[in-house]
Amino acid sequence: YTSRTTGAASPCGSGGAGGTSNQNNAGTAGATNRGGGGGGASSTASGPFVAGASGGSGRVVIAETTPKCASGRWTINEHFDQVKNSEWITRGGFTTNYMVVAGGGGGGFSSGGGGGAGGYRASGFGPSPLQGSALSLSLGSYTITRGAGGSGTNDGNASTFESITSAGGGKGGNAS
Repeated sequence: YTSRTTGAASPCGSGGAGGTSNQNNAGTAGATNRGGGGGGASSTASGPFVAGASGGSGRVVIAETTPKCASGRWTINEHFDQVKNSEWITRGGFTTNYMVVAGGGGGGFSSGGGGGAGGYRASGFGPSPLQGSALSLSLGSYTITRGAGGSGTNDGNASTFESITSAGGGKGGNAS
């Protein structure tokens, strides 16, 4: 049996398509910034064995839940009156929603499976059973790590923000 069809990529563009049967190709990579797994490779019985496609990189999105700004034009008297009445915007701590997507795993080689999608953690986005709580932060600097997709036959890398970590997707299995 010889198939000449290629697996279809996700309509969201997240996961890569698998390689064409008996064509010695790697399939397609997972979409950048979506954490999709790479497509598995296809090989003929005589080889050469081809590595799977790379997983897509992750993404980190952060949004302040209640933006604090004083837009418009203010006279100095209006400003002083609002400060005196504790009505003027102050900058101290703030609350933020987040979405942290890790890199997808690379596809397996030699008719192997596709890589797994990168982990997903969020507050204020997505289905409610998976939503975390918004983070309360103070002014300052925070490290953000956007996980890379795994190259063919490698796991994806974790993405992090503050105390939130999403694990990288697993690599695709290899045909034996």
